[in-house]
Amino acid sequence: MTVEETISALIRNLPKADVQNTFMRLTDKEVAVSLKKLDEETQSIVLNRLPEAKTERIRDEMRLFSRRISVPESKI
Repeated sequence: MTVEETISALIRNLPKADVQNTFMRLTDKEVAVSLKKLDEETQSIVLNRLPEAKTERIRDEMRLFSRRISVPESKI
């Protein structure tokens, strides 16, 4: 089992309040970066357990992160 699979399994088994409390303590950018390595199902589980405003900010960060990664090094 990979680290990502282990983390996904742990998140799936945590009570909703524990997931919410854990991820609410992190910045939106920290959550976005950590979710990028997890499968879409686990991402959805986390995002569905957070308040809508935080979820939107995290999604914005994920989009920004994707853009930053896709910029060729010659443009940096």
